[in-house]
Amino acid sequence: MAPKIPEIEAKQTTKRGIPHWVVDLSVRLTGKRVRIFRLTREEAEAAAWEYLSERQLHGGDLSTLTTMERTFILWLRERGIGVEVAQRILSDAPTTMGPMLENAHEEYLRSQKGNDAHHLSSIKSKLRIFRDGFPGRRVGSIRPGEVERWLRPRGRGRLAYWRVLRAFFNFAAMHDWTDANPILKIPRPAVVPDEKIIFTAEQMERLLTAAQDLENLVMLRFLVFGGFFGLRTKEILSLQAEDVTPSEVHVRNMKTQKRGLRERYVTVLPVAKKWLPLLQLPKSGPVIGMTDKNFRINREKVLTKAGEGGQPIGWPYNVLRRSFGSYHLAAYEDPGKTAAQMGHTDPETTIGKYRAVRRKADGLAWFRITP
Repeated sequence: MAPKIPEIEAKQTTKRGIPHWVVDLSVRLTGKRVRIFRLTREEAEAAAWEYLSERQLHGGDLSTLTTMERTFILWLRERGIGVEVAQRILSDAPTTMGPMLENAHEEYLRSQKGNDAHHLSSIKSKLRIFRDGFPGRRVGSIRPGEVERWLRPRGRGRLAYWRVLRAFFNFAAMHDWTDANPILKIPRPAVVPDEKIIFTAEQMERLLTAAQDLENLVMLRFLVFGGFFGLRTKEILSLQAEDVTPSEVHVRNMKTQKRGLRERYVTVLPVAKKWLPLLQLPKSGPVIGMTDKNFRINREKVLTKAGEGGQPIGWPYNVLRRSFGSYHLAAYEDPGKTAAQMGHTDPETTIGKYRAVRRKADGLAWFRITP
């Protein structure tokens, strides 16, 4: 273990819901505020000691470089080249290689036109934010250390930005706009996954009752097709009445991010059969027949009604499909059957996404929710 740093002591805190130890290095010691988080006190204090030692030996700028850049500079230093000169050597990357970032991004986005519209919009937004951080720059002049420093304050979005930038710079390298993909020199950001919150059977009963009390057929249909069929939000909003039969539902031509257009048949489970007559489905046309905005308005009405006289109910992303998948896996204990119902090509995907600490009794209770 590294010697304890004078005047510095790690304190316990919570970061994103996980206990951590933090060393808060003051401006007096480093010239700027630096906070170092680790899972144990020993790791936090050792990391802080290493940081301050390296800063004292090599200067403050060295600590902001990637591991590969830092190793290169220290290798030069051992051969008599000072840190300042080594950093200038490292920064002498070509400044005129490739097109401007804005033009390169437009060319890359044109190559991504086949993607889902939402996914394409997300890529475009992230590239625009990245470009704003590097005004007037050409693709080939972007260095790993610069990107790594730019990624640091991105919080939980670091991994998403890292993935988008990796794909973009792969495209740039393929077109000879840059010598190498700088993202490949940056470690993949580690992100603690959010807890996947699902509804309890009692909460689902309250939501269904609220939709019936409000005579809100649209939300009643949405709750049933999401909670007892396992359909995605987009699949429900695009579902046609002629695709629903007493035994199965035909989900047509849903565009996915990785596999293009896909369709599947979903078995109508016994609990769903009991709800179908109450949905009063039209003979043809959309089952839901409303936009995303109208759906959110109707959803808030049902949530407000369901929360009267009890605990409020939230609506986390994809909560109905997650609830269905988790309880189906717990109740039937058959990943293959759950995968087929949800449209997964591999049961391992189902287990990875929906294996949760749920008792079989909880799963059976979910599929006993009847009118």
